[in-house]
Amino acid sequence: MQKAVLYLVSVVFVLVAAAHVVRLLLGVEIVIQGWVMPLWFSGIGVLIPLLLAWLCLRAAKR
Repeated sequence: MQKAVLYLVSVVFVLVAAAHVVRLLLGVEIVIQGWVMPLWFSGIGVLIPLLLAWLCLRAAKR
C-alpha cells in the first residue's frame, strides 16, 4: 500500500513540474492581487517537484 501511494505522489509531482514547464515555454503571466509572478518562480517550480518525485520513487523501490 505504501509503495502505491509513493508512486501516486510521484506522478502528482511530475504533473506539477510539467505544468510549470508549460508556463515557462508559453510565457503565461500569473497575477495574484496585482502582483505579477516572475517566470523564474516556475524554474523553481520545476526543480523542487522533480526532486520530490525522484525521492518518492527511490523510497518506493526500497
